Amino acid sequence: MYYYTPSGEPSGTDAPPPPPPFWVQYVNKKIEIGWSNLPTDTARVVIFRSGAADGPWNQLLAQNQPIAAYYYIRLVDNTLGGTYYYRLEAKRDETVLASYGPVLLPPLAP
Repeated sequence: MYYYTPSGEPSGTDAPPPPPPFWVQYVNKKIEIGWSNLPTDTARVVIFRSGAADGPWNQLLAQNQPIAAYYYIRLVDNTLGGTYYYRLEAKRDETVLASYGPVLLPPLAP
């Protein structure tokens, strides 16, 4: 949204806040997993899911050469009625450059 002075001059904008570094949410009955501003030398992201905040963690997916600035994936999944935690690791080879989460995704309301 743009703001103007009474004389019609632009006075500023209401810019949206930057996205979080890692998020998980429902979009149209799909699970959206996204990230932004990963370390620049990230060569792989690995997403994990667990039924508990402290694990055990199961690898859900991995993506090589991810887009580091802003990206998301939407999954069709049969777990929409369950409570799960998600975690992301940004990696270069086997070195974990950054870890995000756990992020809680409660069950999707019917």
